[in-house]
Amino acid sequence: MEPTRNLTSDPEFVSGMLFYEYCELSHEIINEILCACARITFKENKKESPDEDLIKGVQEKRNLALQAFRASENFSNLESMSDVIHKFTPILNSLLNLEKMYW
Repeated sequence: MEPTRNLTSDPEFVSGMLFYEYCELSHEIINEILCACARITFKENKKESPDEDLIKGVQEKRNLALQAFRASENFSNLESMSDVIHKFTPILNSLLNLEKMYW
């Protein structure tokens, strides 16, 4: 009888899982940025006197996230996905904090 293989000690398995986790996390962060931008823009535009500077700033963050999402090289290896995660996490946090402050 052959011993059961421990997948967590298999470098190919661990590497594949890590790639999958980074890919999912980087996509999730960008998607959340896009959703937060849409919510903030929608709520601000519903106001009687919308803050155009706020909307412009939010749209710039949205465009930056869309640009990253459309660049396939951002999701081609662990290093580039790690860069996406580290670059866009603070942007997502600032948008979520903005939502909490105003709504």
